[in-house]
Amino acid sequence: MRLKGRVAAVTGGASGMGRAIALALAEDGADVAIGSLTRDRGSVLPGEIVNLPVPDELEKTRREIAASGVRAVAMPLDVTIASETQQFVARIVEDFGRCDILVNAAGMTCEQLIVDHDDGLWQRVIAVNLTGTYYCTKAALPHMIRNRWGRIINISSTAGNVGGARNGAYCAAKAGVLGLTRALALEVGEYNVTVNAICPSWVDTGFGKMWIETIAKNEGVDTQAKMREIEKSYPQRRIISPGEIGHLARFLAQEESGGLSGQDITVSGGQLW
Repeated sequence: MRLKGRVAAVTGGASGMGRAIALALAEDGADVAIGSLTRDRGSVLPGEIVNLPVPDELEKTRREIAASGVRAVAMPLDVTIASETQQFVARIVEDFGRCDILVNAAGMTCEQLIVDHDDGLWQRVIAVNLTGTYYCTKAALPHMIRNRWGRIINISSTAGNVGGARNGAYCAAKAGVLGLTRALALEVGEYNVTVNAICPSWVDTGFGKMWIETIAKNEGVDTQAKMREIEKSYPQRRIISPGEIGHLARFLAQEESGGLSGQDITVSGGQLW
């Protein structure tokens, strides 16, 4: 229970890696607030790859978090709207009195060539993955600075360090998250606030499966065959589980990780990216 007494905010917290991280933080004693854009509020652009949970999933995850014996709240959240991120953090501080840990896990992507890339999709990918991380960080950071303690954990991607055909927007956004992580770590180190990024490769989530389905369709191959091809491309011959990302985030949130900041930590099953 190393995080007992701490309060965590997790975006994209109703599903996938966000959900796994929220549960891991709760298991370690942190009170947790999750925010996710749900299907009843979010509109999806043609070509957008995103796993929007239904409202019931938001509440279900809240109950799962609370089952660890901690306080839990769940709110609809669109990270591309600055006022919503401000309200999200304000509600957390109002309910819990503080905001110690921020995990920026909300994300989406698309598969398009740059030469005929849809401009709206480009802006959307940047807005969710990069600008959303900025908005949430900007809202939460003053509380961490005031308390002279904080942990900001950004979910980037191996795509932030390597290129990927048809992934220009996503690669640009996730590389931007790494740049923001490094810059912010220098800004807030004196306040005992650490800023790190986790860079997963393929993770076994609903979002990941939707993405692989899109790639398989573009290549004219079977989805399961594409999945097996991806698995075989890694030294461990497997895809990362969401729980592994949750455990790493829990470590980064702990007091003992205070010397680790400004880092991007690759989780790729041994792939040398």
